[in-house]
Amino acid sequence: LVGSEMCIRDSYGPAPGAAPPGYHGYPQQEPPPPAPREPVGAHEHDGFFLRMGIGFAYLNSKITPSEPVKSDSFSYSGGGLGLGLMLGGTIAPGFVLGGALVSHAASEPKYEDPNGDTETYKDGMMTLASLALFGQYYFDPSSGGYLQALLGFAQADLYHKDSSDDRPRPTGPLFGIGGGYDFWVGEQWSVGPELRVMYGPLKYDKDGAKGDYGATAVTLFFTGTYH
Repeated sequence: LVGSEMCIRDSYGPAPGAAPPGYHGYPQQEPPPPAPREPVGAHEHDGFFLRMGIGFAYLNSKITPSEPVKSDSFSYSGGGLGLGLMLGGTIAPGFVLGGALVSHAASEPKYEDPNGDTETYKDGMMTLASLALFGQYYFDPSSGGYLQALLGFAQADLYHKDSSDDRPRPTGPLFGIGGGYDFWVGEQWSVGPELRVMYGPLKYDKDGAKGDYGATAVTLFFTGTYH
């Protein structure tokens, strides 16, 4: 009888609770396969940085002549197109340093005289272009929120279709600050909005005409970034 009982257990396995799996003919269970891992650097802000942006720009230029006759300030303002290109590299976790080329243009801006009266500058164009160094910091290298600062050199232009090519073109330093969010659309590509404010205390000096030219640009970009 004892031999018969042992034979039955050997054939059908142990009694409940008698032995762990793997004994008396039970095969051990295979562990589940590991979850697939993303390639190194995927969905992470590191390495080479390339950004292209296009959006709406609002420009304002406050002009204060000083020579040959000093006069009260007047201004031009209007909405138009903003374009941007940035190239750089990640020098610390989440921190990008590089160079930027940014341009803004507004057609037929509004002219406001020292008395506050306004009119449209027909067939006129106002531009602001800059070459700058930028730093951009991501709060989390694997996420999208960031802040940005720029420092560079700018040239502005205000002209009419009949203007002479030999016209004053104000130049000077440019400062900018911005921020936005990048949404991943690939392992290294992201898209998202970016808001930036830039200001340049420019000056002009041409053929005896001198003065200050305060240029401000507020731009809402749609950006595409490889990082």
